[in-house]
Amino acid sequence: QPSETGSEKPPDAPDRDPRMPDPTPQTPALRPALSGPTLLPTKMPRELVATVPASDLRVECEIALAMIQPANLPAFGLQVERLAVHYPENRLSVEEQKILKADWWRLLGHVPPDLMATGVDRFILSKNRFFPTPGQFLELIETDLRYRQRLADRASAVMDLIGAAA
Repeated sequence: QPSETGSEKPPDAPDRDPRMPDPTPQTPALRPALSGPTLLPTKMPRELVATVPASDLRVECEIALAMIQPANLPAFGLQVERLAVHYPENRLSVEEQKILKADWWRLLGHVPPDLMATGVDRFILSKNRFFPTPGQFLELIETDLRYRQRLADRASAVMDLIGAAA
């Protein structure tokens, strides 16, 4: 039977339960409107500033910098609670839950909200049977986070050069 995208669903594929949330997508590709693929990873900052219009670079840089903004505390706490629902074998008291959330916030509070959700999805979909440590969780999103941080570093360098050239 055809799906919304026009492709056919394999006959043995189970129907998706409509009550279940859609899986969190992978880290989005940085594609500013009308600019095609991102330029930030392709050239060094000075070369970019010399060859690409500043307005196009500003758009890409703003997107790259936005992609590393950390989650706010309520959004972060919601993701930790999502994990706890899936791994309930370790019933914690209210005080212990507060300590757990505070430790996770202290150690992972720098993670953007969409990467937190992606990490939770990845852990839930893994074969792990117990609640993760912050280090185990970070391993799941480390590559995505490192890529975003490098883009943001390059974006900062480009923005500095654009500002100096103005």
